[in-house]
Amino acid sequence: MVTKKNPVRLDRIFLVYPFFTIIEFMDIKKKSYLLLVGFLAIIIGLSILGYRHSRPAVTTAPKPTIAHTPPGCSNGNPAHASISSSDDAVLQKLSEYETVCPGVPIDTMMLFAAMPTSDDEASTSAKNTASRLKEFAKYNIQPLVSFEPNADMPTIINDIRAGKYDTILASYFQDLKAAGISSEQLGTWVLFPEANTPTWHNTDPATFTANVMKLATIQRQVFPDCQLTILLNNTTYTSNDEQWSHGVKKDFGDYVNSIPAGTLDSFGYQGFPFVAPKDASTQYDQLDAKDFLPLATARNAANKLHTKKIWLNTGTFRYAHTDSDAQLVTLSLSQRQQTLDGIARQASEFHDQGFDVSLNLFAMDKTNESEHINWSYWPAGNYSDSPDTRLFKAFFEQLHNRQIHLSLYDSKP
Repeated sequence: MVTKKNPVRLDRIFLVYPFFTIIEFMDIKKKSYLLLVGFLAIIIGLSILGYRHSRPAVTTAPKPTIAHTPPGCSNGNPAHASISSSDDAVLQKLSEYETVCPGVPIDTMMLFAAMPTSDDEASTSAKNTASRLKEFAKYNIQPLVSFEPNADMPTIINDIRAGKYDTILASYFQDLKAAGISSEQLGTWVLFPEANTPTWHNTDPATFTANVMKLATIQRQVFPDCQLTILLNNTTYTSNDEQWSHGVKKDFGDYVNSIPAGTLDSFGYQGFPFVAPKDASTQYDQLDAKDFLPLATARNAANKLHTKKIWLNTGTFRYAHTDSDAQLVTLSLSQRQQTLDGIARQASEFHDQGFDVSLNLFAMDKTNESEHINWSYWPAGNYSDSPDTRLFKAFFEQLHNRQIHLSLYDSKP
């Protein structure tokens, strides 16, 4: 505590001395009058000075020390030891995120598995999948497995419904169990993801429902305690409609009403931002998460499935339409941050409405693939503290502070 003292200013008292010198030359009457006034002035002055001297000292508290809180991006848990030496490209990529955010609590990563259509495929695929699942378990990473039919087979969805692959699918899961895989190591499996998009050629809700029930039954005959989910896109399409602009936002009732309660452990909801190519005659963008991740449809679907668990599959891009300079679109850091902030707000609203919400961030660089979109936050292998890297860290902090679990899809090339 620093104390400021108020000394008595005696010099001010001695200023009255000349006053007495002046009155020496005045008559008695005037002297008496002036002496009375002077003495009164001195008494009043001394009283004021005495009050100032006797009042409590003025104190100045030291400036408060503002504690420096280092960037979070961590809940204090140690990073997964030696994960960079893993044989799995997804886990190798996770090591970069753990370098960017030391001790980052990302314990779930997405991977893809193909539905087999022959006995040989079932055996080979089960062996490969089992190897990856064991590698995930080695580092205590939960897999979010996107189990996908073959998009090159136009009739695959109808064929599955007709039972053509029942025994093959059963053999696949039996081979996984024979390889030593447990229900816990399986993680969560996404059955027929994006079934309301043109991806699998058939978006019929009744066929989707039948196939989900069929596959859930086959899988749970081998792994009774496995975790199952579905993933529907925010816009729905008619079968074989390859024009992505034709999608419409509609209620998911037709896709979920006939699925009995308890079949699925959670509901997945997908939505991504979009910007039209730079040279498009009609410019259109959808960068606000309220537009590409509206709450009502997902909330209603989860309620109809009698689950309080919702997971969002989304991301933000830096570059889109990368296959052509004339079409290339680059988002500014500000635009990307606003989109991420919007995603965090939508996830928070689900949380505030009583849902156990998690978010899977699609962060793969698809520049040289058919999508021609770069969803990543740093160039391959270069995870230095770039502006986009800082965006990711800030986004992660938002989710972590709002108690929203984050998982990732990303992989080393």
